[in-house]
This record gives sequence, C-alpha cells and structure tokens, in this order.
Amino acid sequence: MLVAGTTKSRVRYLLNDIFLYGAASALVPLVGLIAVPLLTHRLTVAEYGAFELVLSYIGVAVIIGGAGQDSAFARYYYDHDNDDRRRQIINQAFWTQLVTSLLLSFIFITIGYSLFERVLSISNFQLLVYCAALSIPSIVGFNFVRNVLKWTFLRRGYVLATFLYAGLVLVGYYISVVLLGLGPLGAVMAQAVGALTIAMGGLWTLRNSGVGKYADNFSLSMAKYGIPYVLLGMLSQGVRALDKTILVKVNGLEAAAIYGVGFKIATFILIVESTFNMAWGPVAMAIHKEKNSIDTYNFALGALAWILSSVFLLLSFFSGWIVSIIAPSGYVGAASVTVIICIGFVMQSLAGITAVGIELAKKPSFLILSWGLGVGAATVLMVLLAPTMGTVGVALGASAGLIVESIVRTICAYAVYPFRFRLTSGLKPLFIAVCMVAVSSFHGQHFQMILKILLGLSFGVLGYTSLRKNWLRA
Repeated sequence: MLVAGTTKSRVRYLLNDIFLYGAASALVPLVGLIAVPLLTHRLTVAEYGAFELVLSYIGVAVIIGGAGQDSAFARYYYDHDNDDRRRQIINQAFWTQLVTSLLLSFIFITIGYSLFERVLSISNFQLLVYCAALSIPSIVGFNFVRNVLKWTFLRRGYVLATFLYAGLVLVGYYISVVLLGLGPLGAVMAQAVGALTIAMGGLWTLRNSGVGKYADNFSLSMAKYGIPYVLLGMLSQGVRALDKTILVKVNGLEAAAIYGVGFKIATFILIVESTFNMAWGPVAMAIHKEKNSIDTYNFALGALAWILSSVFLLLSFFSGWIVSIIAPSGYVGAASVTVIICIGFVMQSLAGITAVGIELAKKPSFLILSWGLGVGAATVLMVLLAPTMGTVGVALGASAGLIVESIVRTICAYAVYPFRFRLTSGLKPLFIAVCMVAVSSFHGQHFQMILKILLGLSFGVLGYTSLRKNWLRA
C-alpha cells in the first residue's frame, strides 16, 4: 500500500507513524526548551551563557564521537539477512563509537582551559570541563542505543528510552541546579548522568545482539562510509558553537545567554520538523521509484510549508510574551533572535524535502558542499555584524547561512536527480508569514494585538484552503 498506493494512502500511513516515532524523536530537543525557565531563573545571565557555550561544544564533540556510525549502521544492517553478520555490524558500530568518543573526552580535558578561556570565571570551572568530557561518551552511547532500537524496530524500547532520558534530565536539572545550587556544572552533570544511565541500561537490554563482544570482523567500508557524515555533522552543528563563540568574544557571556534563549525558542520549528521527518524519511525512500511519487513529495512540501510557517507566525507574534514568561527581564532581546532564526530554520526544513535527490542519488558530498558554503556565509556575516548589532547581527548571519545552505542543497539535488518540485508551494506560505510579521510591527501596542489576531486567522484560512485543495487533487 505504501509503495504502490496513492498520495492519500501514503499520507495516512505517514500520520500513523508521526504519533509514535515522531513524538518520541521530538522529545529530546523539547527537553532543552522546557528547561529554559528553570535554568534562566536559577542561573545568572553569565552562567547561562557559559552553559550554552559549553553545551554547543559538547554537541560538536558528540557528532565527531559518533564517527558517522549511526548512518553506517542504517546503511549496512539491511544488506545482510544473516543474524551473525548483523550482530557484527551492531558490535562494530559500538566499538567504533566507544573508542572515538573516549578519545574525544581526553582531548576535551586536554584543551578545555584554552577552549573555554572566556568561562574561567565561572565557579567549579575545572569540574565543569571534566563533566563536559564525561558527557561525550555518555550521549554518544545514548544515541547508539536509540539508533539500534529504531532500526531493529524495537519501538517500545525506543520510546521508553527517550521518555526516561527526558525525565532523568529534567529531574537532574531540578536536583543539581535548584536544590544543590551547582550552577552550570549541575546543568551539564544532569545531561551526562541522564544519558549515561539510559546508555548503560540500553546496552544491557541489547546484550544479546552482540554489543560489547570482541570485534573480529572489522569492516573498513563501514568506517569509511561514516566519514562524510562526521564532516557534515561538524559543519551543521558547528554553526551552533560558532555563533555563541563569536558573541562571547565580542559581546560577552550575557549576549550569548540572550541569544541562546532566543535560539532555543526558535528550535520549536525544528521540533515540529523532526516530528514530521522521523515518519516522512522512510516513506520518502520507499516511494521514490513510483511514477506518482512526485505528487506525494509536492503534497508533503506544501503541507510542511504551511505547518512550519504557521508555527513561525505564532512564535513571531508572541515571541516577546514567550520570553517574558520563560526568562527574567534581562533576556528581552531574545525575542528578536527568535524571529530571525525561525526564518532560517523553516528554509532549512523545507530543503529536507526539495533536496531529497542528493540522498536518492547517494551523493553525500554535495551536502558537505552546501553546508560548507552556508557556514562560510554565516561566519563572514556574523563576524561583520556582531560588533555593531550584537545578538541581532549574529542571528542575521546564522539565519542567512541556513538560507544559503538550503538553496545550494536544492540546486545540487536538481543537478544529480530528475525530481522537480513546485517550489512556490513551499516558499509562498513563508513569504506571506514574513510579510504579516512585518505589517504587524508597524502599529501601536493596543491595535497590534487585534491586527495579529486578524492576520493569524487569515493565514489559517489561507492554509486550510490550500491544503484542502491539494488533498482533493491528490
């Protein structure tokens, strides 16, 4: 039904999976957003800026520590029907990630003082570096467990591991930051302990799958396959460390904290997108050879565009109110950051559909090209704009980099695969939403709320009409 079915039948299948894998996948980044009120009210602005900076570098280290084996596992596991060979693939991914992540931890400790020289004034700095180093193999292990559970269709285990991790991190934040008053150290410690607990429990659960046994049949092709994805991850995750690094050096830890809150709110776009893509990814791969597959792709593009643009509109209209609810008054500048970053996130999310040709053609090198150009553009703009525009300048640079990456990725996909999308169906909702945000900002405060409500209702009607028309045509 999925492969040979109609667009409607595929969408129904997609919706079923969204509520399982999609919701569980969205929970991990959602924890970071939920924790913002707790952390910003218990940490000083400088301490929260330090936490965001350290966290961004942990993210880059985790990408490197993973050695691209999550992607390699997904690619090679189903090439074999033999259970012994499948266990060997799982085991090789485990040992490769364990050794690489432990090496990264050692490097993290070695260069920690120079890497975080702007954070030296934060209390318990040395312990903070050690805890950050410990979190690298812990998070890599947690990601490994979830990846194995997902690709071996152990759905209950995947969902359970995800929910337990979310609960442990939030409880850990409360104990270490609120009750014990450990500051940024406690926040990093909560993530490390939560990830380590789930990783150890997951490895015990998967003990019969071959994890931890001596790897006597090492596949060099698996190791090579992961290298491009490490480079890609370093580029994509590196932007999130680069922006805060530039802000800290030019404007201080407080600026990084304000930017971090705005960025966190904007990631709600990515949470919605990851919920969608967790279910859409397998569908996109399964149907691409069918004659009517482009109709399904275009329907997905239009639907995602209207959904994400609606989220962008709501976040933009109420960004000031959201910031005032989740953070103290010193974070008011985060509202502007949210609006700007959201635009880049929407464009990046839509490119996940329009650039599917790169994956179908198995040309991951083009992803490195697109991200390289995007990061380059972002870096130049952030360095130029940070001294005069502060957090807004860095947000403009980061968002512009995401837009450049999205455009280049789509162009590359068009060059290597014959799919051609109705790009206007993806860009039109975002363009309308941006215009509405601009219009709403030029009026007085009392009339502004009425105008936002009217604009929001109008956008909803337009979206519903467009999606209904596409559904009837499917």
